[in-house]
Amino acid sequence: MLKTLVQYFQRLREYVKRDKLKVVHEADLKDLLSSIGILELVENGEIECNVCKCIINLDNLSIIKNLQGKIVIVCNKNNCQC
Repeated sequence: MLKTLVQYFQRLREYVKRDKLKVVHEADLKDLLSSIGILELVENGEIECNVCKCIINLDNLSIIKNLQGKIVIVCNKNNCQC
């Protein structure tokens, strides 16, 4: 289903302490998105990549980051990963 995300995410249980690298397995992605209140927004195409402004979906979501209290989401395009 989300094969490209497998490259970027590992098991949710591998989360490390706050302010460290966190990864999530594709099987746990919906639970994570739901826990931060954005699952429906992603599923409805209401979230844009913070870099290129393309519509984020479950297949192209790559990075979720809390930046100064704001959730920033980035797609899986190479240009957006930098």
